[in-house]
Amino acid sequence: MHKGVPIHAFDVLPVTKYDGGLGAFANRDIKKGELILSDDALVIITEKEGASPDEIEKAANEAVAAETEQHRAAIFELSDIHAVDGNKTLVGILRTNVYPVS
Repeated sequence: MHKGVPIHAFDVLPVTKYDGGLGAFANRDIKKGELILSDDALVIITEKEGASPDEIEKAANEAVAAETEQHRAAIFELSDIHAVDGNKTLVGILRTNVYPVS
């Protein structure tokens, strides 16, 4: 702590590489297992074991299509480091931003 103010584990800053999105940058040592961020998922995609990439993409498209227009817009505001000529795809957005959980 600095003068009674907790020091956050990271700051969110602009990233100069890729599409110029935002990134989390540590500003202090982070202990193994320390919770530094907690948020609700924008979309949950259940992947069947052994699913092909096409099956995963289909499941992702179906999950996002079931969301509200506002929710879909929020998903497409996320970075896509795989975009070609600035054209984002759902798969690229998910590959850039997804955090798998079990």
